[in-house]
Amino acid sequence: MRQKETTATTRFSLLPGSITRFFLLLIIVLLVTMGVMVQSAVNAWLKDKSYQIVDITHAIQKRVDTWRYVTWQIYDNIAATTSPSSGEGLQETRLKQDVYYLEKPRRKTEALIFGSHDNSTLEMTQRMSTYLDTLWGAENVPWSMYYLNGQDNSLVLISTLPLKDLTSGFKESTVSDIVDSRRAEMLQQANALDERESFSNMRRLAWQNGHYFTLRTTFNQPGHLATVVAFDLPINDLIPPGMPLDSFRLEPDATATGNNDNEKEGTDSVSIHFNSTKIEISSALNSTDMRLVWQVPYGTLLLDTLQNILLPLLLNIGLLALALFGYTTFRHFSSRSTERVPSTAVNN
Repeated sequence: MRQKETTATTRFSLLPGSITRFFLLLIIVLLVTMGVMVQSAVNAWLKDKSYQIVDITHAIQKRVDTWRYVTWQIYDNIAATTSPSSGEGLQETRLKQDVYYLEKPRRKTEALIFGSHDNSTLEMTQRMSTYLDTLWGAENVPWSMYYLNGQDNSLVLISTLPLKDLTSGFKESTVSDIVDSRRAEMLQQANALDERESFSNMRRLAWQNGHYFTLRTTFNQPGHLATVVAFDLPINDLIPPGMPLDSFRLEPDATATGNNDNEKEGTDSVSIHFNSTKIEISSALNSTDMRLVWQVPYGTLLLDTLQNILLPLLLNIGLLALALFGYTTFRHFSSRSTERVPSTAVNN
C-alpha cells in the first residue's frame, strides 16, 4: 500500500498542471529578482553620484573661502600699500583707446588697465600682478581678476591668459565683450548698497573650454564710488572626468535661510529631482546662498546601470526565457491531455 501511495504522489507531482504552476512561480520570482536588481543598481548609482556632488561642493566651497581671503588681502594690504619708489621704471603700452598694457618681465600673469588713470593705479596694478604671480604660479587652468577702482573708475584686468595677444589678435572683440560685461556687473553691484557679495551663474570660456563662476565683493569708500573686486574661479580641475562640465549650473538656493548655524548639515544635504527629461542632483554651497545643480539625462542613468549589472541581468533574462518556454510548453501539453480525457470516457 505504501509503495502505491508513493507512486501516486510521484505521478501527481509530475503532472503537467503541477509543472506549469512551478514554472509560473519561477517566472514571478525571476521578475521580482530582476526588478530588485535594477532598483538596487539605480539606487547605488544615485548614491555614488550624490557623494560626488557633495565632494565637488566641498571643493568649490573651499575655493570660495580661499579667494574671499585673497580678496581682502588685495584690498586691505596690496592695493592700499603706498611706496613712493615702487613706481620707478614702470611702463605701460597703449594698445588702443583707453586700453593700456602693463609692461613687466614675462611671468605668470598679464595686466590690462581700461580707462584713464594716474600713476598710482599703475603702481597698484603692478603690485597686484606680482602678488597673483605667486598665487597662480603652479596653476594650469585660466584665472582672472577684475578690480574696479573706485578712486578713478578705471578697471584693472589681471589674468593668466595672454591678454596682449588676445587684445591685439582676432579675439579682440571677445575680450572687449567680457570686460564690458564685467564692468556693467560690477557697477551694478557698486550701486547696490545692500549687496556686499554676489556670485554669477556658471560661465564658459569658449576658446579655452574653461568653465567658471565669478565671485564679486564690494568695498564701500566714503566720498568715492565703491571698489569692487571680482575673481573668475574655474571649476575644470574640480569635476571628475566622467561628468560633463556643461551639465553643471550654479543658481540661488531658495531654501537658504541666511544664517550659518547648521553649516555642517547644510553642506552635506543633497536633493534629487526627477524631471520630464533629466535627473537633477543638487547640493547647497555653504554660506553662499547658492547651490550646485548637476543635470543628467535618463539615458546616462540607463547606460551606466546596464553596464554595472549586464552579466547578472543577461543570466536572469536567459532563465526567464527558459521558464517562459517551459510554462508555455507544459501548459499546451496540459490542455491537450485534458481534452483527451473526455474523449476517452465517451469512447468507453
